Amino acid sequence: MQKNHSKILIEEIKSNLRRYYELIEKFADKNQLSAEQKNAIFKSLNPPLDEDIISDFEHNNNVHLPVEYKLFLTEIGNGTGSTWDDAGIGPDLGILKVTFDKEHCFIFDDTITDLENTFQFEEEYNVENWEYLYEKFTNWFGKYTSEFRNDLFQLREPTNEEFEEFIAINGENPRNEYYERFEVNGVLPICGIGCGEYYFIVISGNCKGEIWIDFRDNWGGVAPVLDKNGNRQKFDAWYNEWLMLEIEELQNRL
Repeated sequence: MQKNHSKILIEEIKSNLRRYYELIEKFADKNQLSAEQKNAIFKSLNPPLDEDIISDFEHNNNVHLPVEYKLFLTEIGNGTGSTWDDAGIGPDLGILKVTFDKEHCFIFDDTITDLENTFQFEEEYNVENWEYLYEKFTNWFGKYTSEFRNDLFQLREPTNEEFEEFIAINGENPRNEYYERFEVNGVLPICGIGCGEYYFIVISGNCKGEIWIDFRDNWGGVAPVLDKNGNRQKFDAWYNEWLMLEIEELQNRL
């Protein structure tokens, strides 16, 4: 039943993408955009992935990608680019390119591990004393920025010896302790937001298939993505909701 529902929504996404591409062409003609400008603004998607390659990876690693995400990858397309900033058509910074071989899953050149381990959170979560750790980090970083400046008073990279001496006096970066409080396993990054925040999809655990946001780089913990009715979102619904808003915005500009 779930796969049938997902197939219906995938077909809707295909239809909406065709409409989106048509509107992009009209917008580009109206504003006399070059092909390079058009791609920089609206981005693109890579061709779909081979389902057999994904299936081999799943079998060899004892994991199963959420059906909604797998259908998108095998029937619609993959993300693009080699950095967070040049990813494919999608929310915020765009859909990240993911690649598979029989044993490994990669985002850019980074190997994603622990996909088979359970994602332990079921509700939004942050460490209890994050404010205390943030205050410690602010003080620590203030000392760091005062210590390591060049002749033009610009922040510089310390040598290994300098940094080790700094750590011996001031202690480790409190941000490390904050991250150590989280065991974020069983997830796959799918889309950057900016300022260190990103969307991920849960691969293993009770929240499998849900889209969550990692706010940890800004001390905000992790939380599930909700639609306008407060319901948690799977990949297909999340992507299609964004796409329909983009179509509406483009139509309003033509």
